[in-house]
Parts: sequence; structure tokens; C-alpha cells
Amino acid sequence: AGRVRLPGVRGLIDCNSTVATRPQLILRSLQDVVLLQRVPWWTVPKAMAVVAGVSMLLLYWRLVGWRRESRMEHRYRMIFENASELVGAHSLGGAFLEANPAWVNLSGYSLEDLRKRSLREMVAPSGALAFEAWWRSVASGGVVADCQFELATRSGQLAQVEIRGRLVNAGEVTERVES
Repeated sequence: AGRVRLPGVRGLIDCNSTVATRPQLILRSLQDVVLLQRVPWWTVPKAMAVVAGVSMLLLYWRLVGWRRESRMEHRYRMIFENASELVGAHSLGGAFLEANPAWVNLSGYSLEDLRKRSLREMVAPSGALAFEAWWRSVASGGVVADCQFELATRSGQLAQVEIRGRLVNAGEVTERVES
């Protein structure tokens, strides 16, 4: 019988004895000896450490990306909310999706009330033809020049407005914001 040196295997302590004893290994063949001497590099603890490291890296990238996106969103939200011009977004049917505080102040409606209305409903009868021609042009996807007409406010007063718009989809807006 030959001796096999196994790094890391020091000895076993018998519960009834304070003296360390050497373990006895019964090996069937020479391949068993080689397997015991060469522990594979890719062990479960190392694999778990790699998975944990990659997970942390992905989480970090996601958080950093979210913060960057959040800062950009905050910046554009501040511009939107502090603009003195009327800035809004409408569905193809004309319903308000979003309106800045300038819209709220001019119209006299709250944002929730504006979202229940369409821009078409607010146009004064004197500006209805000009508005409809402008709206058809926007809906067809054309680049539109300014259009002037009167809007009826909540109090019944008429406000002269100049409006410019174009049809955009959400993906196009996202691309412009990210560039």
C-alpha cells in the first residue's frame, strides 16, 4: 500500500479521544486517487460567488440607469411644469392626456377635468373651422404651421391662442429624450 497526500485533509478527532487520528480511505482504483488529489477549480462555492458578483453588477447597472433616467425625467418635468406657454399632449380624438399648469391656469379647469374633455370642446365657435382644418392636418401626420383660434375658458371668457402641433408616437418621444 502506498501513501497518498491530500492537501487540506489533516485528521479526524474521535469524540471519545483528544488525539487526532488519520483518516483511512479505501480507494478502488488509481483514478480515485487522481480525483482526490486534483480538486476541480470550478467548485460550487466559486460558482455561487461568480453568480452573486454578476447579479450585483447587473443590479448596479440597473440602478445607475434608473437614476440617470429619473434625472432626465425630472429635468423634462420641470421644463414642462414651469413653461409659460401652453404645453399639452392629446389623443388622436383630441382628449387631453397631459397638460401643464399654464393650460390649467388659462382654462380654469383642473388637470383631472381637462382629461375628461377634448380640445375640440373648448374651441369657440368662431375658431371651429380653422381648428378642424388644423386638427386634420395634424392627424394626417403633416408638419403643421401655427394656427390661431379662440378657446372658451371655464368662466366663459374667450382666450386667443396660437397652437402648433404634430403627430408623434411614444417611441419617437423616447428616442428624442434619450439622445
